[in-house]
Amino acid sequence: PKEASSSWSSVITDQFDSNWSFWQPGRGGTVFIVTQVFGWFFFATSLLLLAWVGKFAVRAVKTHRSLALPTAAVMIAAQLVIAGSLTFFKDAQGDPKGQGALGASWKLRLDLASEASTMFLFYCPHYIIISALLIPYLVLPVSWASSIMMGFHLPLYLLGSLGQPQTTGAREYPAFRSWLAESFVKIHDRFLGGVSYTIEGRRSARRGGRKLVFAYHPHALYPLGVVVFHLLPAFRDAFPAVDPVTLVASVIFRLPFMSDLALWAGCREVTATTFRRALRERGSVALVPGGQAEICVAPRAHHPTRPELVLNTRHKGFVKIALEQQADLVPVLCFGEIYQLRNGISLPRLQAWTYRKFGFPVPFLPVGRFFVPLPLPREGGRALHFVVGEPLRVPEIAEGEAITRELVEATHAEYYARVADLYHSHKDAAGYENVQLKLES
Repeated sequence: PKEASSSWSSVITDQFDSNWSFWQPGRGGTVFIVTQVFGWFFFATSLLLLAWVGKFAVRAVKTHRSLALPTAAVMIAAQLVIAGSLTFFKDAQGDPKGQGALGASWKLRLDLASEASTMFLFYCPHYIIISALLIPYLVLPVSWASSIMMGFHLPLYLLGSLGQPQTTGAREYPAFRSWLAESFVKIHDRFLGGVSYTIEGRRSARRGGRKLVFAYHPHALYPLGVVVFHLLPAFRDAFPAVDPVTLVASVIFRLPFMSDLALWAGCREVTATTFRRALRERGSVALVPGGQAEICVAPRAHHPTRPELVLNTRHKGFVKIALEQQADLVPVLCFGEIYQLRNGISLPRLQAWTYRKFGFPVPFLPVGRFFVPLPLPREGGRALHFVVGEPLRVPEIAEGEAITRELVEATHAEYYARVADLYHSHKDAAGYENVQLKLES
């Protein structure tokens, strides 16, 4: 019995020793770590909400019973994310006791934490905004929280909008743009399968010093690519003298913090005045011609049997300004971005109606795997692949000559024919062989 007991104890000890490293920090793989971080973040948030609900329950304040449902939803989401993260755990081979993880340099851990935080900053700035606005009201008396709001958040927001930087680009920071490009490549290499580039237009671009309009397709749920594609080394090497201004939706500049990020990255609002000014000052712009209307049709790309990439061709203003400014049109396709996120609530008709009425599609809930608002890898997911096509030389317009509607229509049609040709030339290599291109106005 003693020998049996000793043998059994040895088995238990060996089993424990072989498995104890399972929960060591820094182990399990990148996706496991990121989902764990978000799961525990949701759990901590649910505890704060639960404490707040309990506070009002004790005081018998009935008007806050509506908080019970979102609190329960956050708690359930936390459990689902934490449980789901276990499916991503990857144990290191040949390191049963976790010595490699425990002995890893702090630099490696800090790099991972930095890249995960950067990914959160890139794709979830709205959560930072919501937290900054709500947390003071959750943990402080209402009067104190309101004082913080009026004395700190509001002045900071107003000061940031002085001088109309969304039109002038006055708050653009080259150092931030360089960091943005470097971080974009790092997080895609680590988390999302990498970034690749194909450039067809390097020989003819800026020939004779002509202006350029880089038209980016499609408008995914979160088209960060339009801000970054021209900051990446492949583009800089091909077009060393080209530095486009990115034109984005005006609503971005009405949101605190998101407007700061956009301005630091060199973005300006997509208005005719800003469009012309940017072409005069920098000689090139980047924009998404399809606009936010393409968000409403983005779910069609996720259809299980008949996926369609839908480009909205209704807008023609960018063609008219290109003709007016004698700027060549350069098609840019981004393969893969539309598959990084999907709308958690797909109501195309309602979203199209709210877009027409308010300028933004509602409801809008971009989600990744397990409803985590990050573009984590998923089945069928694709790495990003940018394709820059040959510039379309716009017809010459004599000084004082009117730009006719027929000329705009003809140039617009020729441009989208180029886009279709570019798509069909590269779709197979990008993994889009079964995805049909649809041009809809």
